[in-house]
Amino acid sequence: MLMDASETKYKMIDYKKEIVPFESIGGILLSENINNYITDLYKHCEVVVKEFNNGGVNFFTYSIDDCIVISTLEDGEIISIIANENYKGSYLNFHTGMTVKEIKKYADELNVMNGCLIINKNYGFAFLLPTPYNEIADYPKHLPDNLVLKEIFLFDFTWWYQPELTPDYAK
Repeated sequence: MLMDASETKYKMIDYKKEIVPFESIGGILLSENINNYITDLYKHCEVVVKEFNNGGVNFFTYSIDDCIVISTLEDGEIISIIANENYKGSYLNFHTGMTVKEIKKYADELNVMNGCLIINKNYGFAFLLPTPYNEIADYPKHLPDNLVLKEIFLFDFTWWYQPELTPDYAK
């Protein structure tokens, strides 16, 4: 029963729901276990699962209705969620499909780190930079104003500036 991603789904996932940094996209919670959602996801959504290994650590991604991608550790802990342009929710005035110029209008401060555009030092919410900017941009001034950012990344990025908080899987 695949629905248009702009429609509100059944109770568990809402593709219009407000994004909460460090916490949730569409009602899916960071740090929860994917097993809390998996039965309903398979029952109500189109799900594509991929497994990969990075530095000896196994990860899984669950692409849901071509709208969000949930990344988990091998034990099922949700460590990140990405929303693409099909997601219609927002965080404050920030949503997928914005240009850099539009983002600048609402942001007090922008930082580029690890291929992401960080807004107002909120290290629980970021825009993913597209290729080649994810590799070549070191500062916001390196991004053209008309560049459209199509993906939002929800994660706990605090360890990027406080290394002592680095999770075990990233050491």
